[in-house]
Amino acid sequence: MTLSHGNTPSQKPFPSNPHPTQSMPARANSLMTYATSLMNCHPERSEGPASLRNCHPERSEGPASRSHSLILLLTAAALLITPSLHAQESQPKAMQALQAAVQSELAAAQADKTVWQYHDHDVTAGHNALYQTIETPHGELRRLIELNGHPLDPAARDAETDRIAKYVNDPAEQAKAHKASVHDDAQATEMTKMLPRAFIWTITSETPEFITLSYRPNPNFDPPDMEARVMGIMGGQMIIARNGNRIRTLKGALTQDVKFGWGIFGRLYAGGTFDIERREVSPGHWQITESNVHIGGHALIFKTIGQQEDESKSDWKPSTAKTLREAEEQLRDAK
Repeated sequence: MTLSHGNTPSQKPFPSNPHPTQSMPARANSLMTYATSLMNCHPERSEGPASLRNCHPERSEGPASRSHSLILLLTAAALLITPSLHAQESQPKAMQALQAAVQSELAAAQADKTVWQYHDHDVTAGHNALYQTIETPHGELRRLIELNGHPLDPAARDAETDRIAKYVNDPAEQAKAHKASVHDDAQATEMTKMLPRAFIWTITSETPEFITLSYRPNPNFDPPDMEARVMGIMGGQMIIARNGNRIRTLKGALTQDVKFGWGIFGRLYAGGTFDIERREVSPGHWQITESNVHIGGHALIFKTIGQQEDESKSDWKPSTAKTLREAEEQLRDAK
C-alpha cells in the first residue's frame, strides 16, 4: 500500500516507533507503556540523518516474538473507549469465537519462527519515510531508503550505513533491546489471556470467511495491575478470520477523554481513532500490514502526546539472513 509523499529529503527523518528506548510493529510495549510512550517520543527527535532511528534501535527480539503483531493489537486497543450501556454478559457464540482466536494467537506466537523482509512505509506530520526491513533469528535491521518521496542523497546513505554498523557491533544495545522484547512478549501473553474476562463480547455480523465482534468494558472485571486497568476502559470492533481463527482487524474510536493521573500527567482527547489490519502474508503466517493512529492529547501542558501516524508494510518475502551481519550486508544496496 502506498501513502502520500511529502517534500524533500533534507527534512528531519521520521522515527517509526513510539518510544526512544525500546524495540514496535511494533511498539511492543505494555498497554500503559504505549500510552506513556506517546508523551516521550516526539520531543526526543533530533535533526539530521544520523538520528534516523532515534525513536527505536533495531529490534533484536528474534522471530520468537511473533506475538509482536498481537502486542500491537492489544496496545492499540487500550486507547479505544465506548460506553457500557448494554447487557452485562458476553454472547456465548461470541465468546467461543474469541477464545478460539486467543488460543490460535498464543499458539502462533510460540510456534512461528519465520523471519521476513519487507518494505515499511511510515507517514507522520510532515514526514514520509520508506524503509527496507530484514529480520533474522537474532533480531532485525532496517534501512531508510526514501524520505518524503525522494531517495537519500550520498551523505544520508553513508549515515545510514554507519548507524546500522554501529548497532551490529554493539552487543550491549542488542542485549538491551532483547531484554525489553522478552518483557513485552510476557506482558502481551498475559494481556491476551485476559481478553475473554476483560470485555463484554457480542457478534456484529458473520460471513463464511469472517466473524465480526464488538467489545466493551466488563464492569465485573477485576484488573490485577495498572496495565490491566487500562484494558478495562477500551472498546471497539474485532474481525476474526474463520480460517485459522486469526485476528484480522482491530479498530475503534475514543468517545471520551482518557486521563493519566487524574489528568495531571496527561490526557488523550475524545475523537481519536485507531485501525490495525493484519493479513496472511503466506499460508498460516499473519503479520500487521497496516496501522493508522490519529489521537490527540497533552501532558503537563508542555508536550503534545498525541500520535498521528499511518504505516503500511508490503512486499513480504522470506528472509535469508541468518545473522544481523548478513542482514547488514543485504541492506547496503537496499532500494
